[in-house]
Amino acid sequence: MKILELENEPLAKLRSVAKDLNVNNFNRLKKETLIVQIRQAEAQKEGVELRGGVLEIMSEGIGFPARRELSHQRPGRLCFAGPAATL
Repeated sequence: MKILELENEPLAKLRSVAKDLNVNNFNRLKKETLIVQIRQAEAQKEGVELRGGVLEIMSEGIGFPARRELSHQRPGRLCFAGPAATL
């Protein structure tokens, strides 16, 4: 599910989804944290690495980490986010 879809779901539904994805302590998490944990569990299930950070969006509609120290990428790894990479 996309983050916007998750934000519109009631907390009870999110807890049910989190339980199905084996999210630890799902019944104690705030809604915002639960949404992030659900997305991370879904990404792991799909074999995708989910990262966070600040992107500088270019006029062409693509994004790169704004600065290396703000990026969660290891040095030497390129991060690219195109339009299809939205959550």
